[in-house]
Amino acid sequence: TFLDVYHNADYWAGSMHGYLGYWQGRAVSTACVLASQGVLGVYGVAVLPELQRRGFGEAMMREVLEREMAETGQQRIVLEASEAAVHLYRRLGFAQLTRVSIYN
Repeated sequence: TFLDVYHNADYWAGSMHGYLGYWQGRAVSTACVLASQGVLGVYGVAVLPELQRRGFGEAMMREVLEREMAETGQQRIVLEASEAAVHLYRRLGFAQLTRVSIYN
């Protein structure tokens, strides 16, 4: 599903920004942010499985949000989260407002 969405040049032609986090010369984390309608939407936050729970996801979120908020001036943020990432987002101050099920 992610390849269908993110591996499309049209997807990146708009205001979507993609980020890669590197550690020791290796891409280890990702995030995408879309500024629209006065809100920053955060999507596709991921860390390589063998490097999870080492702070890469939190570092990525903090850096991406700092950059995007400074660039756009927007303070409202929405994001999608897997069950595995909920604890990280809560630690960063986010609260769950709704649930969405995706079937593929």
